Amino acid sequence: MPDATPTTMAERELTITRVLDAPRELVWRCWTDPDHFARWWGPEHFHTPRDTVEIDPRPGGVFRATMVGSDGTEHPANGTFREVSPPKRFVFVEEDIDHPMMESQVTVVTLTDLGDARTELRIDVTMRCVEELIPLAESGWGTALDKLAAVVAEE
Repeated sequence: MPDATPTTMAERELTITRVLDAPRELVWRCWTDPDHFARWWGPEHFHTPRDTVEIDPRPGGVFRATMVGSDGTEHPANGTFREVSPPKRFVFVEEDIDHPMMESQVTVVTLTDLGDARTELRIDVTMRCVEELIPLAESGWGTALDKLAAVVAEE
């Protein structure tokens, strides 16, 4: 019988890039305005109640949001902004993570204006986690960004 024990915690990296049909300022607002953020944050079949979102996009400011799964399970995210350069880039760090497969996460979001009201969104994530979490993270980010694309298309 194969060993079902997950691999050990280690630093792992993940990069996701997506081109959105929206101006950079709108994409920035969708990340930093709690009303916009609550409309898209979380993977497919998750929602984020607006009253759980707190975003203070400045160095030292807080990033808080609680995703709720279809079964009602809550998944809080609590972080701190380390770097903020509107409307181009921000970095936030989560270190108080309640997840058995992950200990910490650093997320760098970079927005590049491509002209013609299009924006390249690049997310670089460094996680201290087990390897088995990476495909789940990729899938979760992918479906969340599908929701973001739908939100910016409505604007």
